[in-house]
Amino acid sequence: MAEALGLPSPSTKAQVAEFDRLYWEMWPALQALVEHVPLRPAATTSAASTR
Repeated sequence: MAEALGLPSPSTKAQVAEFDRLYWEMWPALQALVEHVPLRPAATTSAASTR
């Protein structure tokens, strides 16, 4: 969780507990995002298609 927020890794149990709480608070929003966001395949080119 710390890495996802751009923060250093937690060094105490209190920090771990705080990141755990944040994770579980954000979980429903993440599920809704994944369910409803239209995803498109990444535009890629291969060596074979440029010949």
